[in-house]
Amino acid sequence: LERGRKFILSTAQPTGLFASPNPSHGPMYEHGLATLAMVEMFGMIADLEHETKTRNAVDLIVKTQSPNGGWRYQPTPADAALSVTVMQIVALRAANNAEITVPKQTIEKAIDYVKKCAVPTGGFAYQPGQGAGQARSAAGILSLQLCGNYDDPSVEKAIDYLAKQPLQWQSSEYFYYLHYYAIQGFFQFGGNAWNAWHPRIRELLLEHQKPDGSWEVPPGSPEGAVTGPDKIYSTAMASLILEIY
Repeated sequence: LERGRKFILSTAQPTGLFASPNPSHGPMYEHGLATLAMVEMFGMIADLEHETKTRNAVDLIVKTQSPNGGWRYQPTPADAALSVTVMQIVALRAANNAEITVPKQTIEKAIDYVKKCAVPTGGFAYQPGQGAGQARSAAGILSLQLCGNYDDPSVEKAIDYLAKQPLQWQSSEYFYYLHYYAIQGFFQFGGNAWNAWHPRIRELLLEHQKPDGSWEVPPGSPEGAVTGPDKIYSTAMASLILEIY
């Protein structure tokens, strides 16, 4: 863990961006996740470098929010999409929990953007005006919940939308991305929706765990094109999904 922590800190740029040495087309994905990891360790580490770089990383998220309230691939306040936005919201909520100041206006603008991505018939879209998707719906649910809008009507509609979708190992969705956010969203929502959802994904994951403890990317999931035969991502994400308990 300490080696991993120091590695992430070593990737911090003067702007505050945690820049992967193997960058993808969307560095804000990596930044959101790295910031979350550093914020969650924030209260356990008495390290000035860690504190400084973590605060700078949170500040970067605040500064790169687009005028319409979301975030997208690049660390610039230009465009937005829900798939990147949710990662920044999760990091900001963690920062707020760690008593790192997040401006109220940033959260209010983020709420407004996520609501614009809501589909009237249920679910959330990648960008406003588009159709609903499972992974985006899970992202929208958790985004509004973490911003304090637990009872927003679009949350319940999206829960209903997801609850009706088939939950199977073969997936055309980003399987782990979907279920990482979905199980947190259902847990926050609670009640019958949670009771009906979590045993399905739990048993599906336990059924497909390999004898060595690892998980693979399900057939059809676009994540497989990124990870290849590497099981680190899929095993880590499956573990995080089960850690909701």
